[in-house]
Amino acid sequence: MGSIAFVARDAFGFLITGHAKKFPASSLLIAEALTLREAVMAAYNLGWSRVILESDCLIFTEACRKEKLIVEIQLIVADIHTVAEGFLHCGFTWIQRTGNEVAHHVAKAYLSASLPLTWISSHPVWLHGLLLCDRMVGSRVAFCPEDCPPPLENHPSHDPSSHRSRRSRI
Repeated sequence: MGSIAFVARDAFGFLITGHAKKFPASSLLIAEALTLREAVMAAYNLGWSRVILESDCLIFTEACRKEKLIVEIQLIVADIHTVAEGFLHCGFTWIQRTGNEVAHHVAKAYLSASLPLTWISSHPVWLHGLLLCDRMVGSRVAFCPEDCPPPLENHPSHDPSSHRSRRSRI
């Protein structure tokens, strides 16, 4: 048994929501596909209209962009595309692993039962640092500012000097 996790950020890289759960998967590629399917369904259920889905698995990102056909995950990718048709815009992009550390650590913490239930609203110390680091890596596109709540000025990870044109992930 493994665990999967995703995080959703706004245009400034601030955490909006996320999810983690235990999930059986026979390969890392299937786990990545199942995670993104969970993320796209969450974005749709939250009513977002524009999303960019990021993954640090290049071959999976290429499958989502319809650049490669991978039989092992073909049905899961088809599910993702079916849900994605409900957005005004849905894009898929590859990011470096160093820009996806929060999701990886959340999944590990969930599996080891060390992830507090309030991890989204009240970040553990170890998560706070990772959130700041992930915000600094790569460019990100959010769910579009009109779909996102404004960043909280008193958010513990808010640093106005670090805001620059960025994209965010789900």
